[in-house]
Amino acid sequence: MKVEAPDNNLGPYLAKKLKGQKEDSTDIAKATGIHVETVRKMRNGITKSIPAIESFKIALFVGDPIEVYLKEVYLDLKLKNTDKPTSKNIKSDTSPTGNLIFSLEDYNLDILAHRTGIKRDRLSRLTKLGIDRIETYELALIEMAADKETGELFKVLFKAVKLS
Repeated sequence: MKVEAPDNNLGPYLAKKLKGQKEDSTDIAKATGIHVETVRKMRNGITKSIPAIESFKIALFVGDPIEVYLKEVYLDLKLKNTDKPTSKNIKSDTSPTGNLIFSLEDYNLDILAHRTGIKRDRLSRLTKLGIDRIETYELALIEMAADKETGELFKVLFKAVKLS
């Protein structure tokens, strides 16, 4: 079962960015390679789940850094949990010192799943899929959960992406 994508503010964001310009969904489609009908559905809120690569291209099109795009389009995006999950190594007889030691584990799929609310199976599948399969909100939540700067993982993943 896929988690529902959160609401986004893409329509108002594009309206603000393109105000006073002659550019529209057709221009976005031509420059980004995203089908024009897909762009229109994203702008109108019909399509909530936006692939991360498409968000990156739209940010390039309007001339915003990806971190600005993310902050303006996903205003209310929050982690499901901000704590680390309890380690499987912690038992009922584990001491407070043991709890502390076990909480120092690096980020792994279980921790990312716990913090983001993205199912572990989905995260596992993402490790094997192409860069065009991760949704914008998923990558943004993973950044938050891994204590990365906004847009940092987008820049790494899509460093070779250019507009047409």
